[in-house]
Amino acid sequence: MSIQYIQATSNGSTILKKCSNVLQTARLQFHDRVSIGIIEEGSCIAHVDQTETLCKNTLIVMPTNYVHWCQPLNVFKWRYQMLFIEKKIFLRQPCPQTVKLTNLQTKKILQLFKIITKSHELSEKEKVDLLKSEFSTFLQNPQVPPFSTQIDSRLTKTVSYMSENYQFPLKINELADLSGISKYHFIRLFKSNYHLSPAKYLVNCRVNNAQKDLIQKNNSSMAEIAYQNGFYDESHFDRLFKQYTGVSPKKFKLQVTSR
Repeated sequence: MSIQYIQATSNGSTILKKCSNVLQTARLQFHDRVSIGIIEEGSCIAHVDQTETLCKNTLIVMPTNYVHWCQPLNVFKWRYQMLFIEKKIFLRQPCPQTVKLTNLQTKKILQLFKIITKSHELSEKEKVDLLKSEFSTFLQNPQVPPFSTQIDSRLTKTVSYMSENYQFPLKINELADLSGISKYHFIRLFKSNYHLSPAKYLVNCRVNNAQKDLIQKNNSSMAEIAYQNGFYDESHFDRLFKQYTGVSPKKFKLQVTSR
């Protein structure tokens, strides 16, 4: 039973998550990287704008900041891997989609994940080029209709503001004013568009950015990283980080920096 994070590239642009026989909290969340995952064993209930059952040999592609959740149907028969890739690697954002693969296709993708994370012979550029080449078919698959990605224009400026100022204690009234609507209308509108409350969206932004700091800031303490990302203290940081990632900040840092 484990959740493991592996830094696939030395500059932190690509992270691999490996999960087996673990029941992680069914929490709506988003990543600030493109996510490409594969179910190796078992089935799960997943929600990406709609709820569906996904089974073994399913490829899952999600663009950045796409709210979703998934939970295995049988935790004792569950394995999946998810590659988180900085969006700048791709020329355009992929559409969120699920694709049923053959055993051979799944094996090929898992082998690619292994090469990306363990090969010391490939340069960073070669790894990026390999990712682009291998996933180009799936990332541009015209046969898979995209899920709805329409966001109310009144929220666009506000969400950008939240993403840039996540480290500060933002108030609902302040965010509502940016959107040009009342506080209660803002809360309802935000949740109907993002499936999350503004407060939970802000926490997710903090967790995503804390992951980058844990990779890049080797001389910062956990308390410093917690404070710099808007958490009350180290205990608050530890609890929320684990809810969203499945591991503590200390364990995450240990795993991704042990290459």
